[in-house]
Amino acid sequence: MWEFFGVGTELGMEERDLMVFARNVRAFRALRGWGVRELSERAGVSTKTILKIERGEGCTIRTEQKIALGFGAYVGRLWDPDLLSDERERLIRRDEGRWFFAAVEDAEQHLRRLIQAQPELAETRLRSDPDEIQDEAERHRLGHAGLSRGFVKTMGGGMSAGYFQYNLGEFFSRDVTPPDAFGYTYVCHLLRGGLRMSIRGRVFEMEQGDSVVFQGDDEYWLEPSVPVPVGEKPPMVHFVCLGVLKLPSR
Repeated sequence: MWEFFGVGTELGMEERDLMVFARNVRAFRALRGWGVRELSERAGVSTKTILKIERGEGCTIRTEQKIALGFGAYVGRLWDPDLLSDERERLIRRDEGRWFFAAVEDAEQHLRRLIQAQPELAETRLRSDPDEIQDEAERHRLGHAGLSRGFVKTMGGGMSAGYFQYNLGEFFSRDVTPPDAFGYTYVCHLLRGGLRMSIRGRVFEMEQGDSVVFQGDDEYWLEPSVPVPVGEKPPMVHFVCLGVLKLPSR
């Protein structure tokens, strides 16, 4: 792990299997019944770029985020090598999944700070799920320092019935989520701390053990009920989508 801006071991984007991302973008397009042009319009990305991605040539983390938002998905789902699976049941271990910055803007600012401290990284396209934030102490250091509003751990996966969405989230300040555009129903279950949630003008004050079930077709935000004191852990939630997304066959 990095200690402040020390040397780290994060893999660059080019060191990941770009064909996994390419295959999953094609799979999600098929799932939605979209052509390249419709994805282009929804994601705000050129058709040329989408075709390049689907050939396995990769893109920037900003473009990845646009593609994911176009699908109403987290970026981590598009990097899941097990997205297409024939398994009928799965055991999810507690150490599975990866932590991402909840907001791409925070990931970009993190990258800029790293480049300022280590200019040799200027040409490296770093991930929005860098290895150092897989460490709880580093996530909490960034959150308490006001350098990230929160983090999301993607734990969803593929099985024969389709793709299930299952995430953990930690929040230090207000994080806004745009509408998913598909009307899925979600359960937000508070595992730790106190959390405030607002959707469609309603504000819910949640305590540990409480849940909110909601349609995600409108923007909503989450924030700690009270500022998180330095040295204490932030509120943590489970997000589960009450629907399995049917994926095309391999």
